[in-house]
Amino acid sequence: ELEKLGIPANDVIYQPTGTDTLGTLAVVATLLEDLGWSSATIVTDPAHSARAQVTAGKYGIDAHMTPSSGEGASSLTSEYVAREAIALVRYYLYNQWQLPQILSGK
Repeated sequence: ELEKLGIPANDVIYQPTGTDTLGTLAVVATLLEDLGWSSATIVTDPAHSARAQVTAGKYGIDAHMTPSSGEGASSLTSEYVAREAIALVRYYLYNQWQLPQILSGK
């Protein structure tokens, strides 16, 4: 899809799976560090974007968010939005001090 919009294929890293936000973004940050990159556009569900953005920032990623849509996107139900809000609060209370900054260039 991104290549159809003119993005070179070698500038796209597709991480289709992950067990959680912290682990997936740690892998992404490590890949970016290996490539010498510091920024990324992260495509995720709209309700998940806030948590993904703060987590990416903690790892040192200059993250730009874009909402997913179409196949594979989650429905924005009140339960899903509430779950993401609670997860974001939990991140701020517990996880943010435990994460290493993987990208040193930020």
